[in-house]
Amino acid sequence: MERGADKLIHLVVFGGLGYLILRAFHKNRWNSGKYIWAIGLVALYGICDEIHQYWVPGRHFSVFDMIADTLGGVLAAAFCALAESRRWPIWL
Repeated sequence: MERGADKLIHLVVFGGLGYLILRAFHKNRWNSGKYIWAIGLVALYGICDEIHQYWVPGRHFSVFDMIADTLGGVLAAAFCALAESRRWPIWL
């Protein structure tokens, strides 16, 4: 894999996680601060994932991976906020 390509994968996968968290909040009609909560949960999961990788042979802890994970959550929240404001049907 090319250098830095794994960061794109982190961004996409954790962006998907952010969308799924927001979808869960939407289905439960729990809207107060849902974007902040989703970003926070994605970031927390990314941190836990990197800490776990520290203990796995052949893997390593990376702050840049955590940043890419959190950025994926931020982008998912931004996209969902934009979609909600324009009434796009993203919660199907």
